[in-house]
Amino acid sequence: MKEAGHGGIRASGAKAISVAGGLARDARYSMGLKAKVALWVVIPTFLIMGASGIWGYYKWSGTAYMSKRGQAASLLEPLGVLSAMYMATDDWVSLDNSLAEVAKASDLPILALVPYDTKGIIPTSSSGRGGNGWMGIRIPPQDFVKRALASSEPIWEQVLDSSGNLVLNASMPAVSGLREGTLVAVFDFEPTRALVRKASMELVAIFLALLFSLVGAVYVGMSGTVVRPLEALSRVVERVRGGELKARAPRFSGDEIGKLASAFNEMTTELEAFTAELEQMVTQRTRQLEQSNALLESTNQKLRTANSQLERISRVDQTTGVFNRRYFDELVEFEARRSLRSGGSWCLFMVDIDHFKRFNDTFGHQAGDLVLEETAATLKKSLRSTDILARYGGEEFAVILLDTSLDQARAVGEKLRQKLQARSFSGLDGRDLGGVTISLGLAQFPEDAASSEELIARADQALYAAKDQGRNRLVAWQSIRDQHSDD
Repeated sequence: MKEAGHGGIRASGAKAISVAGGLARDARYSMGLKAKVALWVVIPTFLIMGASGIWGYYKWSGTAYMSKRGQAASLLEPLGVLSAMYMATDDWVSLDNSLAEVAKASDLPILALVPYDTKGIIPTSSSGRGGNGWMGIRIPPQDFVKRALASSEPIWEQVLDSSGNLVLNASMPAVSGLREGTLVAVFDFEPTRALVRKASMELVAIFLALLFSLVGAVYVGMSGTVVRPLEALSRVVERVRGGELKARAPRFSGDEIGKLASAFNEMTTELEAFTAELEQMVTQRTRQLEQSNALLESTNQKLRTANSQLERISRVDQTTGVFNRRYFDELVEFEARRSLRSGGSWCLFMVDIDHFKRFNDTFGHQAGDLVLEETAATLKKSLRSTDILARYGGEEFAVILLDTSLDQARAVGEKLRQKLQARSFSGLDGRDLGGVTISLGLAQFPEDAASSEELIARADQALYAAKDQGRNRLVAWQSIRDQHSDD
């Protein structure tokens, strides 16, 4: 039963940690939540009120223009009949005077009011007065006049003139039994247009005022009922995450947020109990670990020492103490690849102890091992710290000279040869073993070879040439190549 209780506490604790972490993450976006609330209020309200405003604007502006057009029709219809009567009797002076009086008395701003006969001519009165109607400040557009003369019905055309002002071009057939002509008028609709613009600005101002008022009211309400409780809950979550497990969330209401706060408090209580039990278990385990820590550290140290020794054994020749053949193969391959990438040159010596077999045959294998060991030590002392010396096999050694030209390598090889030739060897029992000489084969990478295997083969060929030429000498593979090319 105790294990089952522990499992329930652990599950509840894990659940509380998960919920706390999620709420804490959400708390970092509290301002984002306010913005989202405002956004979801603004967008629908803006769309609804905007659509209503646009519809109302077009409805009202259309009504305003239609009202002005109705006034123009009420003015032109009786004038059409009057114009026909004057035209029928050729009383152009009376017609001119009547049109001028109407234009001056009209509430509509008239820019032109011109009668045309059936041939499209503005008649002239017999009295000598210019019977051209009330011309106002402009002549009606000729294309509109042509269409008006050809039409038996009135024409109404609301357009922008050349100055960008809104005007109403209108025509009314002059009929009194027979059609005597056509009356053409141009009304200035720019005042009506200005009135519509002013009304639209007032409508926008009203729209914005209502929008901001509504958004503000909803935002304040949502902040108080949703955002503020969530912010308070998130602050408690942060305290719990910081280790203050006794912190509890306030419950503002009985809605979903209030239920969430209650559930969080219950889980925090379970988490506090689980944490106390866990701390007790950790304390016990810590004591056990402290007791075994010294033994574990000692074991690890032994393992590290053993691994270090194994690594050294895997790389070093046990007889001479220099690198062995396997590690040399890895190094020469690595340096070949590095040289191909960087473009540098380096050299390889293959070194063989001359007549080494006589040491084993004359003095025994222990003396031979001693000569190998002393030869390796002499070579190593004569090389740079960056040069690599390895036992290639038997009495043969290999030397890698990094970042070295061919001429520099020749000088190093001669130095090695002379060092060994100058010293003598003694056995373990003090017997004089005599001296040794070495033969050296030299090759350069990448000038003499395209791969590590080919480089070793070139150095071997040079070594065999040194032996063939009498031993105790250095031969470079390039001299063999040049000799073959001359032949």
